[in-house]
Amino acid sequence: MGVFFMVAALVQAVRAVAQHQPAVVIGILLAASVLSGAMAELSRRGRTRLGFPCWSSA
Repeated sequence: MGVFFMVAALVQAVRAVAQHQPAVVIGILLAASVLSGAMAELSRRGRTRLGFPCWSSA
């Protein structure tokens, strides 16, 4: 899922640049892409509890 969101955010960022959207919009999309990539990597390593601490069992 993280990889899907990462690619989707990158595609939207490219579209935003092409449509001359404000830099804030592009920055938010790029930040979302980075965070999604980090979550995909954490999931790949089996460390999703680090990404979602509120879901971890106590």
